[in-house]
Amino acid sequence: LIPAIHHTRQAVRTRKERFRLIQFLRESEERYRSTVESLHDMIFYVDEKGIFRDFFVPPSQELKPYLPPEEFLGKSYRKVLPPHLVKQITAAVDQIRQGSRTVEFRYSLEVDKKTHWYRATLTGRYDGDRFRGVTGVVKDITEQLAVEEQNRILSQGFQQSPVMVVVTDRRWRVEYCNPRFTEVTGYSQDEALGKTMLELLEGDPMAPEEVEKIEAVIRHGQTWEGRFHNRRKDGSMYWERAILSPILDANDKLMHILHLKQDITDQVETQERLERNEQRFRAVVEHSNDGMYVLKGQRFLFVNRRFEEMTGYRSADVTRKDFRYEDMLTEAGKEVFRQRREAFRQGKTVSDRFTFQSRTKDGDIKYFEASISRLNWDGVAATLGMLRDVTDMVVMQQELEEALKLAQQGEEIKRLFLANMSHEIRTPLNAIIGFTDLLQQTLHDRLSAEEQTFFNEVLKSGNRLIHTVHEILDMSQIEAGSFPVHPEPFNLTETLKGVFLANEAAARSKQLEFTLSLPEEDVMATADPMCVQRALENLMDNAIKYTTEGRVTVTLGAKGNTPEIVIEDTGIGMSEEYLARAFEPFSQESEGYTKKFQGVGLGLSLTKKYLELNSIDLAITSRKGVGTMVKITFPPEKKTG
Repeated sequence: LIPAIHHTRQAVRTRKERFRLIQFLRESEERYRSTVESLHDMIFYVDEKGIFRDFFVPPSQELKPYLPPEEFLGKSYRKVLPPHLVKQITAAVDQIRQGSRTVEFRYSLEVDKKTHWYRATLTGRYDGDRFRGVTGVVKDITEQLAVEEQNRILSQGFQQSPVMVVVTDRRWRVEYCNPRFTEVTGYSQDEALGKTMLELLEGDPMAPEEVEKIEAVIRHGQTWEGRFHNRRKDGSMYWERAILSPILDANDKLMHILHLKQDITDQVETQERLERNEQRFRAVVEHSNDGMYVLKGQRFLFVNRRFEEMTGYRSADVTRKDFRYEDMLTEAGKEVFRQRREAFRQGKTVSDRFTFQSRTKDGDIKYFEASISRLNWDGVAATLGMLRDVTDMVVMQQELEEALKLAQQGEEIKRLFLANMSHEIRTPLNAIIGFTDLLQQTLHDRLSAEEQTFFNEVLKSGNRLIHTVHEILDMSQIEAGSFPVHPEPFNLTETLKGVFLANEAAARSKQLEFTLSLPEEDVMATADPMCVQRALENLMDNAIKYTTEGRVTVTLGAKGNTPEIVIEDTGIGMSEEYLARAFEPFSQESEGYTKKFQGVGLGLSLTKKYLELNSIDLAITSRKGVGTMVKITFPPEKKTG
């Protein structure tokens, strides 16, 4: 106002005009003061030299200055303000000097140990064309920015939400829908706006009273939860879980409705499939030839009919809360479970298949072979077990062991007995495997994933047993000197490739790096091809079986006319103590209840004998925890021509 007053005084020439002007200025000043004092903004005036000449703080004290007003007056803003704010004011003043009428910027200051954000608006003051300084208006926008940030986060959350977010008015007309709604329903926001939810999503018909019930809950300011079966734009149906919440005004009047929706089609369909599969599973379980049970801790949650027949206990007996599975065990059976718990506690690998001694309800002692797996039973982590009565087999084995103790030539008797047993087992076992495979193929389309697993386990176990039988027969023939050997020239490269390809799937299932290195030209060798193939199969199978991570490499080479195969792995390796007896029949480094790997311990022994029958050298080097290298060296090939 000062330049304006100065200019006006020069123009006034008469006392009357001067009186009127003074009166006008007093009234203007009063109105100005009244207006300014009603504001919530700080106002200051800085002259052309940067000196504060005026500084106004609103009486409301809602906006606190960086320093008390008296600390500013008569001082340069460059000396009393923080450097970052000095830089911003200087830049704004330069812009005004260059012709800008008004310049606005934001800045932050620490006031009462809190960060406050301000918006400053600077306007140039002139005396004619002469620059006289700037007037600044400062507004605290901390709360405004906080609200804007909250709104931004909320909006961004809605936009990026993995669930459908819809806002409707009181009459269920769509006012907003997020991208997830469009993704699920197929309706764009433009197509949805203004339409009611019932118009958009014509799902399964709802009874009028059901609709009224939902609307009543919303009208009373409460949240409704439930699910709908709705129709997409393309006509397909989907299930959704919905949470409907009222949005009220300050007077608790319903203004909008917030819809949070989640597509649960997959969950609903999965649940329906599970229920159907459970019905089929129960039918299979009840007619199974194996005893089956579900165990949680020491409590039985379920047993099938065959379990009842094998043990003499009814389902009602064993599923009582006070019944524990150890109530059925003999002391020897309890010791088996104790050893398994101790091995598990020590972090050792515990086999899912084991044999234990139990007592029937009538007091008879029986031996059962159990195969267990983990499953979720009615939302509870539990153990599924399959029982097979192996009493006769165990008794026979016990009698055999007793007989072997009395025999002076125990090893020979053992081999002869196993050979005879293998002949007797192989024929019915082939029938079991064949008919199981036929049954699986016949029922393939009607089997659940879990039932497929049962069949696969039967076939896997059967093939494992038949492989064991073949090993025993071969060992018996070799020991008896009747194993046939027919040396002949053959393509060693092709044989090695065939064995490698047969083992690729097993290596891939364990995510191992499985590589084969071959020379450019095929390598020929003279030996019994079947012996060489079986030896390679055993060695590659061992390398993959005992390697949990890393690689298995197979290399074929020829030093001069001497073929050589090297198989290296990064598996568990062998200790020096075990390496000394690795070729003994029926030997494995891990034995007993904590035995980690399958097999009867004939693989390496047979492999060495297969190769020795063909004058092929086998050498093994190994380090525990590092890996194993096997080298097969063939006799030199005679050059032709």
